[in-house]
This record gives sequence, C-alpha cells and structure tokens, in this order.
Amino acid sequence: LNTDQLNQITSAGVNPSYADDDGSYNTRFQNDSTYSGTTTAPQTFAAGSGNGLYTATVGVSTGTNTARAALVYYSGTGLYYTYATNDDNTAWSTPVALDTNVGGDYVNMVADKDNHIHIAYQDSFAGDVKYIYMPAYNAPASRKLVVVDSYLTVGGKLTLTVAPGTNTPYITYKGLGNTAKAAWYKANSGTP
Repeated sequence: LNTDQLNQITSAGVNPSYADDDGSYNTRFQNDSTYSGTTTAPQTFAAGSGNGLYTATVGVSTGTNTARAALVYYSGTGLYYTYATNDDNTAWSTPVALDTNVGGDYVNMVADKDNHIHIAYQDSFAGDVKYIYMPAYNAPASRKLVVVDSYLTVGGKLTLTVAPGTNTPYITYKGLGNTAKAAWYKANSGTP
C-alpha cells in the first residue's frame, strides 16, 4: 500500500512510541527502516496517491501453523483483491477488480470456519450496502456480489462478522438518519 498513508506520525511529525510487555519502547514505521513487529520492510501492493484509503486484511489457514494473507483495498474508483501465493506471504497474486465505479467505504473482510471469504462495504457512490462471497481465497473469479440494501443512502459505520463455528455472515450498518440496521444470510441454513 502507499506507505505515505501507512506511516504513523503525530501532527508534529514525531513517530509514536509503543511500550512492549517487557517495558522497552519501540517505534513503528520509523524513517530508519526499522519496522517493529516484522522481520522485513512492508510490501508495496499499489503505488501512487489515493491507494489504500479503505482496506481490510484476513489470514486464511493453509495447514498446520501456516496461513496466507488476503487483502482488499480501494483504489481510484474500484475495490481490488489480492492474496499471498506462498506460505511465507512474500509473493502475491495479480490484483483483481472486485467492483468498479464504486466507493469502497467501511470495507470489512472475514474468513469463516471453512476459509470462505466474506467482504462487505458501502458503495458510497450509490449509497448501497454490498456483499461479496468467495468460496476460496485464491479464486476471486468465482465470487458472487449482491446488493444487500439500496434504500436511499445507507451503509455508514458498516461492520461484518461471521458467527463462531458457522459460515453465516452478519452485516451491521447505519441506516437512514440514526437508525441501526442488521442483515444476515438466511438461505441454505445460513451458508452462502
């Protein structure tokens, strides 16, 4: 992602400090290329301005003690998806446009108990709540996209979760005015 947007600094230009459990302090994303909590510098997925304004990540189990990362991010006027192609999470797939000519506000992504991918977001261009289901993290072409709610302008403050031990997605979001709304998948015993 555009590291200019990921660097954590205060308005005075000073990097924030974090206290570790042992009482020592460290700084994330310092100018001297030390990245606390990681063994290598962050990876760049897209370059230029406006990339990564809205992002979500998830880890998908690929076996005992291994997982691959998946990333969904907003760029320009599209929502894009990429995933790690190796268990070291150092090689990545070519980004795929999940939805175009949209706003990708409040994007959330969850992997369920069977590693299916669920993505929900507000299309701020249309004022709609949208949901994407992927049966496999490495098969974005098999995705299904639906509009969950399109009544006037809805979808602010959106969150997505999957009930523990199930594959049923639940979306909560702001409706008209100050109303709270919730949506969940009902067909097929709740499994998309």
